[in-house]
Amino acid sequence: MHDHYFSCVVDNKAIYKLQALNWLWTLLASGTADRDEIIIHIIKGGDLAFSQILDYLGITFHMVDRFGEGEAAFCNKLVQLGTPELRQANCVVLCDTDIAFSKDIRPWLNTNAIRAKIADYPNPPLDVIRRLYAATGITARPRNARTDFSRHSTFEMNCNGGVYIIPTQWISVLSQSWVRWARFILERRDTPLVYRKHADQVGFCFAMLELGLPFEKLPLSLNFPTHFSPSEYSAVSHMNPLVYHYHRRMNQNGDLLPLGIPRFDTAIDQINEVIRTQRARLISSLPTATETFMQWQNNSIPEEPEVNTHFGLRHLLNKVIARMNSYRGAIRKSTRSEGIDRSQLTDLQATLVDFSSSKLGFFTQTPGRLHEYPWAINEAGDVYGKKMLDVGAGINPLPLWFASRGAHVVTADNHPIIRTGPGSPHWDEWGYLDYSSMDANVASLHCDIVDSGLDNNSFDIVYSISVLEHIRRSSRQLLIHKMASLLKADGILLLTLDLIRGTDNLWNMSEGKVVEKVDSHGDVESIITELTTENLLIRKQKKLTDISGGRTDIVLIKAVKSPFSA
Repeated sequence: MHDHYFSCVVDNKAIYKLQALNWLWTLLASGTADRDEIIIHIIKGGDLAFSQILDYLGITFHMVDRFGEGEAAFCNKLVQLGTPELRQANCVVLCDTDIAFSKDIRPWLNTNAIRAKIADYPNPPLDVIRRLYAATGITARPRNARTDFSRHSTFEMNCNGGVYIIPTQWISVLSQSWVRWARFILERRDTPLVYRKHADQVGFCFAMLELGLPFEKLPLSLNFPTHFSPSEYSAVSHMNPLVYHYHRRMNQNGDLLPLGIPRFDTAIDQINEVIRTQRARLISSLPTATETFMQWQNNSIPEEPEVNTHFGLRHLLNKVIARMNSYRGAIRKSTRSEGIDRSQLTDLQATLVDFSSSKLGFFTQTPGRLHEYPWAINEAGDVYGKKMLDVGAGINPLPLWFASRGAHVVTADNHPIIRTGPGSPHWDEWGYLDYSSMDANVASLHCDIVDSGLDNNSFDIVYSISVLEHIRRSSRQLLIHKMASLLKADGILLLTLDLIRGTDNLWNMSEGKVVEKVDSHGDVESIITELTTENLLIRKQKKLTDISGGRTDIVLIKAVKSPFSA
């Protein structure tokens, strides 16, 4: 009987396969586990190359069905709970694939209690998790605890899912309850859509409360995140992490990106040296591995695309680098073709052009967006932890921008054209895109928000960039009513609208077709009246004229929902 097993679940995207190999190699190099103490679960339906690599490396693996689609995919880790081998050890450690081991963690493995680290931030917020818990009928009284990177609290056992240490004497009973409560959260209509991706961790919390199993908090050093800004680490800068949870902070090759803090970056460099050495060894000894890595690296678009050739594999990876340079060249060409004079851009405008090009493959040809997007960013302010809704999102960088800064974003668009990532220089703004495929902090709805089923009074910020003028007046009024209903009291509404040049009349065209006659469509005064009727208080209003290269004027409106709204 083994003392412990380490286990993870690998989904079909290339990035998860690169991460899983990082997990495996650092697990072995740190002395935390031997090869026969590791089990990898692969979601069915992917290519065979990953399983062939594991077989070559002598690693046990199992093909498993996925837990579900959409937000339920975040619960895929639960399918490993049914693996019989995991019960043939004293303890099992369940990990996300984006985990890298810096040191041996075996001294932390014991059979006295189930162990996991509290969430970094209160996700879901305490009021949401309390409301869900009240609906379970569980009688145990949960204890609150402060989250690791904020002053806010959550349930003590609302834990980050990167590392769970579970004595196998409890794994059977825990797995049944855990799966049941995860499905409970996914299936409840009152679970906010943006928080359903946390069903696995909240399901764990509810299962532990229901069963009353012994629990001990893991320290931050056993599940240390690296995806926050350096300023957020001041209180923990003395720490020596054993386990790094890097999320998507990796370059195209699979190397971990530095945090920007020397103490931690030294350890990350050592982790990367392990990864590079093992990758080079695999590529040199397994003939098919070279092409496999090229395909994975070409299909893996990390948070911050980088190509690092320092580690001496240039002769094997030249094709990958050439393809990445070609991709970046297409981006540069697409932005140049739009007539953007970068010398005239503000720092934020230039950053947005680059961000949109790297994420979506293009920056829009509509000149007004160079003014509308920065305005929305500035007026939204600090969005960390905020719940935001993009109405009529189409294809634009703002959902990914806000998500990268810690917001939980929902997008809604009912356009019949469906775009599938990664982005392309051939795209334009029109269409529906499932942004969750690019950032887990975004949930996308392919529908009109009037029919979305979203909860009233649930969003901190609702914004809409040049949408309301493209629909009929009667539809616009329904949409404004819905947006007002979705906003919390004191919530912010940000609107930009195109105007017929030289007038206050709303632009009355949509994709080259007249929406309705100008005199019926309305003007800026009509919009202000419609907003105030819904108890939305106008805080700022600005008109932009003579936009270089533009065919319209633009009005920018910031409103706040009255705290006295019914």
